[in-house]
Amino acid sequence: MNILITGSSGYLGGCLTFYLKKNNGHSISTCSSTEAKTQNGKHFKIDWEDRSSIKKACQDQEIIIHCSSPNSKDTEINPKIALDFNSKVLDRFINQAINSNVKKFIYFSSAHIYKTPLLGHLKESTPLNPSHPYGISKKMAEETLLNYSNVDSFEFTIIRLSNAFGTPCNEKINPWSLVINDFCKQAIETKKIIVNAASNQTRNYVTIIEIVDLIRFVLDKYSKRDPLPNIFNFGGQWTLNLVQLAQKIANEYYKWKGEKIDISFKNGFNKESPYLYYDFEMIKKAGFTSDFDYSREIKKLFENLNRKSI
Repeated sequence: MNILITGSSGYLGGCLTFYLKKNNGHSISTCSSTEAKTQNGKHFKIDWEDRSSIKKACQDQEIIIHCSSPNSKDTEINPKIALDFNSKVLDRFINQAINSNVKKFIYFSSAHIYKTPLLGHLKESTPLNPSHPYGISKKMAEETLLNYSNVDSFEFTIIRLSNAFGTPCNEKINPWSLVINDFCKQAIETKKIIVNAASNQTRNYVTIIEIVDLIRFVLDKYSKRDPLPNIFNFGGQWTLNLVQLAQKIANEYYKWKGEKIDISFKNGFNKESPYLYYDFEMIKKAGFTSDFDYSREIKKLFENLNRKSI
């Protein structure tokens, strides 16, 4: 199948590109707002305001995996740009995809579409009530896609993703503001972990490798014409507050190096933690399974950072 991955210069899009180009039999093209060299497949430098640029990227594609989106920090700095990108720009993109006979559109939404902060038992039927600009923009994106739910010969999958972590697949990618990656970086560089946010902030975490495996699963289901839910949650094995997370990273570092890591809390230490269960049973019932070793991924992060620091 001919597959276009948008946002290939970013963390998620870059890792999907790297792994899907390895031993999968698909023809992978990429696009981003920057130039890029590629050993195999095409890369399109896209101008999201230019219909001809979008048309060129969509031409001859059967599947689009849409990873391009402003991140949480970008939406805080300029909410209007984020909202426009996930509504007007996305609508323009979907229209062109349909006109170009794209059959499948995979969109990465977010757990943060439910509420801010994340609390309670969150499943696909939970009402959407985001208050942060990032969650609001993702909600608008889902609504934009849902407008095309009755278009024949065009299907979409919306994945409400929890918080990703893991080793970047490209040295040019900078994913070190992600909390687990950040804690690992602090441990390597300073032998300390400083928790800047509220220590009882609770999140679900999933490895980037599991996300790649999920996409392979979705592509396989599509090729076999096995139906999947249009919208589903996807998360991982760890649901932790920042206290627990910092302690876990420190413990993994001790197992790796035999050295202790000091942990401090800028906003105080708070044992009380809100209840969070990020429910992704729907995709498990569809057949997806994972038993990925999270300790191994943390060790890979340490080793990657250690090479950089030498």
